[in-house]
Amino acid sequence: MTNGKDYTTVSIPTSLFGKIEKKIKKLGGFRSVSEFVMYVLRAL
Repeated sequence: MTNGKDYTTVSIPTSLFGKIEKKIKKLGGFRSVSEFVMYVLRAL
């Protein structure tokens, strides 16, 4: 069992990364693309 602090890499296309980055800069609420992706994946 992990302690919740272990990480791995999830690859996404750079075009998608750019779209997410622009959206979070415009709307705020997240500090980074990684933070946004973790939020979305936890909601699954």
